[in-house]
Amino acid sequence: MIAALSVSSDQRITMMPGVVGTIRCSDFNGEIYSMENMKYRHQIHSDVGGHTKSRAFSRLSRLWATVTACLIMAVTLTSVGRPQSDYQAMFDKAVEVIKKYETLHSARHWPLIGYGHKVQPGEKYKRGVVLSEKEADALLRKDLKKFIEYFKDQGDQAIVLGTLAYNIGPGNVKKSSVYSKIKAGNHDVYASYIRHSKCRGKTRAPIKKRREEEYAFFK
Repeated sequence: MIAALSVSSDQRITMMPGVVGTIRCSDFNGEIYSMENMKYRHQIHSDVGGHTKSRAFSRLSRLWATVTACLIMAVTLTSVGRPQSDYQAMFDKAVEVIKKYETLHSARHWPLIGYGHKVQPGEKYKRGVVLSEKEADALLRKDLKKFIEYFKDQGDQAIVLGTLAYNIGPGNVKKSSVYSKIKAGNHDVYASYIRHSKCRGKTRAPIKKRREEEYAFFK
């Protein structure tokens, strides 16, 4: 899926808000070249309204040039296989789920700070520091983006894998049956995903509830 672009005859490129899945290139006289799901489909009005054939051919050539510009721009407008607006909405939901179950940590949770960030060697956080909500939110988002990027090769499933990694660590996710199944193209992973609900060998209801809410991000 690709965000849509509108390209006028002077080759300026602008976003078309609210439109997903189509790149539309047109000039002001109604000649249209559209691409849906990266497949070319052009529509040129049969009546050129008095233009000569050479003029029509020239206009078509310009449209081909703008199509190339569309393709180049489109590559930069996708994120982890999703339209940017869809991806951002899912990302924000993941942030809210993490906040709900991690809660804002206090000094007694050291070396965990913010919403569950584990302080790493070399990070400039003093023992017992308590982050503000704004600081904790920014750190959470930074960490989550890092984990999602870690699983970018899994496309649309990167968000759910990154969200799980935030809680159990990317190494454990990589070793899990959830990851191996997804990597093999098997998306029947609900039971495997919910299995990550244990603490000290016992299934914990709050963790299981968290897994269920996270699983909603699975596509």
